[in-house]
Amino acid sequence: MVFYRNAHTVSLALNADAPKLSMLAKQFGEGKVMEYIKVWLVDLNKSLELKNGLKAFQINQIAFAITDKYRSGDSYEIDPGIPV
Repeated sequence: MVFYRNAHTVSLALNADAPKLSMLAKQFGEGKVMEYIKVWLVDLNKSLELKNGLKAFQINQIAFAITDKYRSGDSYEIDPGIPV
C-alpha cells in the first residue's frame, strides 16, 4: 500500500504515480470507489463545520459526478491520502 501524502506541492501531486479512478474501479469495483469518495466528502463536510452542510443526497450526487466525470483523473487529484 502506497500513500501519496508526501506530495505537498502541486508539482509533486501532478507527478505522483497515483492510479486513475478508472483503474481503482476496475480493481475494486465502481461501488467501492464511489463509497470511498462519499466517506471523504462526509469527512470534509464535518471538518468544515458548516452551518448548513451537505445533505446525504448532495453527497451522493457529488460522488457520482466525480466518478463519472473524472474517471480518467488520478486518484490523488481527489484525495491525497488515498491508499493504493
